[in-house]
Formats: sequence, structure tokens, C-alpha cells
Amino acid sequence: KPRSAVICQPNGSCRISATRAANSLILIGERSAPCLAPPNTDSSSSEFIDTGKLPVIDPQNDVLWQSIDAFDFNDPDADLSFTARLAREIGWKPDYASRMVEEYKRFFYLAIRASHEVTPSDAVDQAWHLHLTYSQNYWDKFCKDVLEMPLRHGATKGGKPEAEKYWEQYHRTLDSYQELSGESPPVDIWPSPRDRFVDVSAIRRVNAAQNWVIRKPTIQQFPLGSIGRGHCAGHCWPLGGAVRRGVLADV
Repeated sequence: KPRSAVICQPNGSCRISATRAANSLILIGERSAPCLAPPNTDSSSSEFIDTGKLPVIDPQNDVLWQSIDAFDFNDPDADLSFTARLAREIGWKPDYASRMVEEYKRFFYLAIRASHEVTPSDAVDQAWHLHLTYSQNYWDKFCKDVLEMPLRHGATKGGKPEAEKYWEQYHRTLDSYQELSGESPPVDIWPSPRDRFVDVSAIRRVNAAQNWVIRKPTIQQFPLGSIGRGHCAGHCWPLGGAVRRGVLADV
């Protein structure tokens, strides 16, 4: 008999029908939703075996993905579309914002199909924040009609345990992305866990009409002995940094 590999947690093992596990939950960050089983290779069987790996799913033949992929976030009657507003408010180029919407769709597919808690990249999270402001579209159309379940956005409680939890969840999310799609997530949208969280406490909302936004130079390495007291041997940035032990350090 063909076997499927579905894991539903945290409520232990369960028997799954071809479409839904009725009595289990899959936690998504600090959100929860009913766990959906992928299409079974044998419609007459509701057995599954916990293999510890994600089920092999062909998204193009998965009704869930087809529904998510077909969903249009842009209101044709709006002068400012969802994608255009995303580009304007975050400062992204239009083509990047369009790619972001596609990755946002993939995140929700992961949230349902992955067998563990998932965490979005910061960029994907910005798309989620914006979508939540379109409350009727998000709850009544996307969640109810497309996902067929509510997915609520939660916030970290702060502290080291939470930081470690979300670091691990994000790492597993990247792995599951590749397992389900067969390709690596684009690094300009899904960076490594270190790059995802290293500057999270420094992110600010800035009014660009009232403030200049100037990118800091990256840390530069200098040859040992090339820097004398009171000068930088021609290797220093004129503003915004200090040289210590041959390295340009932000101050």
C-alpha cells in the first residue's frame, strides 16, 4: 500500500483523511491553524507514517497551492494597488515588490504544508503586516476562501529563549522551503538566520521627506601596521566610523 508522510503536531499522532486532520493543530510562530494533509497517493487509504521528513508534494498539482497562486492581492479598482503600496511604503523597487508578493504566497503555503512552526523573513513579514491592514481582504477572502483557516500574526515576547526559538524556526523554514519547492530560497528575500536577526532591533520607520537615509559603509579590513596614530594611511572613511586595530568600526 502506498505510504504518505505527514506529521501533525503538537497534539501527537493522528489519522488523517485525504484532505484534513480534524483534531490536530499546527502552530505557526505564535499563530495556530488546523493542519491540512497533502493529497494522499492512494485515495482509499488514510494511513500515514511519521518519517521525520516533509511529504513529497508537487505544488503544481496541489489544490491548496493552486488556490494561493491564483489569488490576486491587487484591487483592479484601486488607484494604488497592494503591490505598489508595498513598494512605496518599504522603499522597494516595483519588480522586487512583485517578487515579494510571490514569496509571500510561498510562505503561506509553507505555513500550512510544513510539519513544524515557521517564521517568515523580515521582508516577507513586511508584506504580511501590510496585508493585515486590508482586513476584509485578508480575513474574509484570503483566509476564509483560499486558505480555509485563520492565520493570526503574533509577536515575540522578547528575551533569549524567544530569540533562540525564532532563530531555529526560521532555519527550519528555509530548509522546508527547499524541500517543498526543490530550489533554494532567494537570498535577497530569504537571508540566512544570522542576517535575518542580526539587526532586527535597529530597524526604524523613517520619514524620508524629513530625514536623509545614508547607507553606512561596510566594515573594511586594513593591513596591519598601515594605520598610524592620528591618521589612517589613506584608508579611512571621512565620516561615520572610527578605526580600531585595523578595522573600520561604526560609532
